Amino acid sequence: MNKLEMYVRGVLIEVDTEQRLQYFQEPWSREIVGRLVEVDTSGLKEGDPINSTKNRLAEALKNPLKAHELASKIAREYWLPKDLIRKTIEIRTGMDDKELQRIYGWRFDIAALNDKIVTELARIAESQGVDKIREEGIRYEVTRRFFPNAEDYRSFKNKRYSKAKAAYMKNPKHTKSQEVDTIMRLLEELDRKEVEMDISKIYGES
Repeated sequence: MNKLEMYVRGVLIEVDTEQRLQYFQEPWSREIVGRLVEVDTSGLKEGDPINSTKNRLAEALKNPLKAHELASKIAREYWLPKDLIRKTIEIRTGMDDKELQRIYGWRFDIAALNDKIVTELARIAESQGVDKIREEGIRYEVTRRFFPNAEDYRSFKNKRYSKAKAAYMKNPKHTKSQEVDTIMRLLEELDRKEVEMDISKIYGES
């Protein structure tokens, strides 16, 4: 990854963080998160990521600083290069290539697409100046190159959640319970709402 691509990722992380913060302040988001943090997770296994997700959201709901920290963390992880994401998961899980692809292939697909978006924006920055990629319209234009219409974008974004849930359930260290199902359903509800907000900006649809 060259310096220009590093700069582009930095801009995307910055923009993504601010957008996530904006969404988090919306009444619909706070209502969904409010329901989520009320779910009793005392029966979950120690170290279950669902618990840490719930706790971080609960803190973010009360503390603007924690909300910013969470939004920044999610954005940084989302825009990591595919190779780094794969290596990190490989080290953490100890899985071989076949198992990694079977369970986390959905995450690698997202990262591969993000890498392409970064490359396109880096080309624009190189030819038109680095400030160009800070223009909202330019970033949306690049997104539309990969997803020509809203339904393509919606389909790609929404299917990731069912795959993420399947990956969670395949891990024997994770808890399988009604409480987990409830939290995952609320997280998906939140995610789908954010996707529709994105679509309204990228494609001008409401």
